[in-house]
Amino acid sequence: MLLNWLAENKIKEAIGNGSFEQLEGMGKPVDNSVYFSYPKERRLSMHLLRNANALPEEVQLMKEINALKDAIRQEQNDTEINKLTLLLYQKQDHLAVLMERNK
Repeated sequence: MLLNWLAENKIKEAIGNGSFEQLEGMGKPVDNSVYFSYPKERRLSMHLLRNANALPEEVQLMKEINALKDAIRQEQNDTEINKLTLLLYQKQDHLAVLMERNK
């Protein structure tokens, strides 16, 4: 009961201070399309990962692949390009295996 009362008072105080007036997306409907795009049995785990600011391994790999592609485009040294390209292929293979496993 005390915790509920404290929470309610903090919320009322924040409303009084206008803290909720500049929230991103205020007055707009919540877009749940990403949530519902996941299979029903994976939604809870994806929700927990998102709230913890953790990325699924597949998404992390996609980011790393894009970063490697950018690095390869900008690199001048052939030896370094070869190293980055090998790493890119390894990441792409790993991603392909993960995506196949998740089908």
